[in-house]
Amino acid sequence: ITTLSELKGRVYRSLNNWLFFDTFHGVTDSKLEDTARIIERHNLKFLYGYTAAILNLARFLNKGNHQLHVQSIFTTTEVLPLEWRDEIERAFQCKVFDFAQVCDGGFAMFQCSHGCTHISEDLCYVLPPKSENPMQEVIVTGLHNRAMPFINYTNGDLYEVSQGKHEHCSIPFKTIRRLVGRVFEYFPLPNGEKIHGAYFGDTFREFSFVQNYQIIQVDLGHLVILLVPNDSSNEKDKFLESLCKIRARYPDTHIELRLTNELYKSKSGKTLPYIPLERYKQLSFQLDNWLKREFKS
Repeated sequence: ITTLSELKGRVYRSLNNWLFFDTFHGVTDSKLEDTARIIERHNLKFLYGYTAAILNLARFLNKGNHQLHVQSIFTTTEVLPLEWRDEIERAFQCKVFDFAQVCDGGFAMFQCSHGCTHISEDLCYVLPPKSENPMQEVIVTGLHNRAMPFINYTNGDLYEVSQGKHEHCSIPFKTIRRLVGRVFEYFPLPNGEKIHGAYFGDTFREFSFVQNYQIIQVDLGHLVILLVPNDSSNEKDKFLESLCKIRARYPDTHIELRLTNELYKSKSGKTLPYIPLERYKQLSFQLDNWLKREFKS
């Protein structure tokens, strides 16, 4: 059954001449091959999407020595390391433009055709460097949230101070050398598929029952969802119904829900919304101890 919201989305994408690819779940080589064929068949000119999703497709293409030719690629939401940029540009034979947007706080930046990384000063204001240190903390004030603006908000990300911009760049916005921020990773599953971390975020955001959350992969076939509930919400049953659908979609994976008042924070005091297996292994000692303390019976 197609909902009104889904129908509106289809019409909107059609009017904008967009093709939408699901990169959240069920990411297999077969699905990546189908995606590549659609891009080739429709002769798509531009790709815009999560950095990790585009990287995943690029690695599949490079593994098979296959190339797709598009005019430009725009990566968003996640940090784009130089080695990832090289992999993507090799697979698609075009330039990659980084366009990072951080949902909390409203920080946004983009890369121009001259390679300069600009702060989107029409969307946010970032405090200037407080010291001579080349690495500075992102302290941002969002300019487009009229309901609850974030003022001098610290989201935990860092940026490297720019040494100046390209002589031919005429964009008046301030520049940074690069953003050192969060990277949404995929959760590998026992059947070889992968789930993009943002899939959970986009799903949970629909329910007022979810005040905050954290996804921890403690084993290949075991995901723990730590959820801070909004007790005043009447959408608990709807949320649990949605969670049942996710579990049914991935029967080989134990998806455990734990209600809590606190989420795990890194040593820097930052809450990590997604902790895939590889990151969990790095944090396992302190994270296991925290879980035992938080959920002792």
